[in-house]
Amino acid sequence: MAREEKRRQRILATIKTLGGRVTTGKIAQHLGLDFKIVAKSLETLRPFVQHIGGKNASAIWELTDQSPES
Repeated sequence: MAREEKRRQRILATIKTLGGRVTTGKIAQHLGLDFKIVAKSLETLRPFVQHIGGKNASAIWELTDQSPES
């Protein structure tokens, strides 16, 4: 359990470092996280989200309040 919390904290810190922010909400279960990622520039976060388990671009858009059109 402590290991999972450490992973969660590292992910949160990295997202914030990359300029994203997090809000509570339900996201794609394959990421195993309990928060939603919101970022102004998804291109900045794309490699990191893929690294932690995002499968493709649609998974990244699913994590945000923004759509590709916005």
